[in-house]
Amino acid sequence: MNKQQAQEIIKEIITKSQARFKQELVGENEEMLDRVLRQYRSKIARKSWKYSQKWSRWDSDGPVLMPDYTRIYYRKGVTEVMLQEFPPQIRTLKFRGALVSRSNTDEILDVAKSEKLYNFTLALPTVVFIFKFVDGIFTEVKCAFCDRTLKRLEERPIRPYLSNIDSSLSVCLGTSMDRSQLIKGDLTQQVSFILDHFWHTAYSDEWSGHFWANRAHFQDSDTRMSSIQNWQEETTENSLFILEKGVNWLQHSEENFGDIIVKMLQDDTENQKLQDDLYVDLVDSFFEEIKNTVQENTKMVGDKISEQQIDDFAEELLTRLRS
Repeated sequence: MNKQQAQEIIKEIITKSQARFKQELVGENEEMLDRVLRQYRSKIARKSWKYSQKWSRWDSDGPVLMPDYTRIYYRKGVTEVMLQEFPPQIRTLKFRGALVSRSNTDEILDVAKSEKLYNFTLALPTVVFIFKFVDGIFTEVKCAFCDRTLKRLEERPIRPYLSNIDSSLSVCLGTSMDRSQLIKGDLTQQVSFILDHFWHTAYSDEWSGHFWANRAHFQDSDTRMSSIQNWQEETTENSLFILEKGVNWLQHSEENFGDIIVKMLQDDTENQKLQDDLYVDLVDSFFEEIKNTVQENTKMVGDKISEQQIDDFAEELLTRLRS
C-alpha cells in the first residue's frame, strides 16, 4: 500500500465519522433545543403577564375611575399618559392687550396697554389635552384643537388659537400655579386643578407662536376668525358657526397624536429597567443555556460514538489492508 492509498482510506474513514457524528448531534439538538425554546417561551409569557398588570391604574380598592372626557389612559412603568377630549363649547377667556390691541408682532405697545386684561366669550372647537404623570405626579400637559372627535391616533392636531403654548403643544402654566396643591396619585384632582388654572389664566404674548400664526392665516381665509374681536362677534351671532360652517384651521405640521403619546412615554426609567431586566433574565441566560446545551450534546454524542467508532474503523482498516 502506498501513501496515496493510505490517505484515501483515512479520508474515507474521517468522512464516515463526520457524517455519523453530525447525524447524532442533529438528533440530540432537535430534542434538547426544542425543550429549551419551549421553556423560555413559557418564561417570556409569565414575565409579560406579570409586568402587564402594572400598566393598569389601580388603587388599594381596585380599578380607579378616570375623569370625565377621558378618551385614553396608558401606563408604562411609572409614567402615565391621559388624553382628554372636550366637545365644542363656549368659554369666556382672558387675554392681555399684547394680543388684543396689536395686529401683528411688529407693533409696539407701552407696558400698561400690553398688560391690560380683556375678557372675550369665544366658541371653541373640540379641545384635546394630553397629560403626563411620573410617579403619580403631574409633569406636563399638551393642548391642541380638533375639528371633530378623534377617530384615529394617526390624525394630526390643529394648532390652538391660543398663547402660552410652545411649538410642541406643551402648555406653559407659569409660576402662578401652586404645584404643592397637587395630590400625588390622585389623577382626577390633579387634572381638575390644572384645567381650572389653564382656563382662568390670562393669555399673554409669551409662547404665542400658534396665536399669531392662526391670526395671520385667517386674515385671508376666514375673516370671522381674523381677530379675537371678530371671533367673539361671530360667537354672539351664531355660537355654532364653528360646527355648522366650519373653519379652515391650521394643521400641526409635526407629530400626530399617536407620536406625541409615544414620545411622552419613551423616556420612562422604569420601562427602561424592565427592558434591561428582560434582556438579562431572558436573552443573556437564553443564549447561555443554548451554549451549554450544545456543548453537553456534543460531549454526549462524542462519548456515545467514540468507542464504537474505534472498533468500526479498526475493522475497516484491517479489511482494507488485507485486500
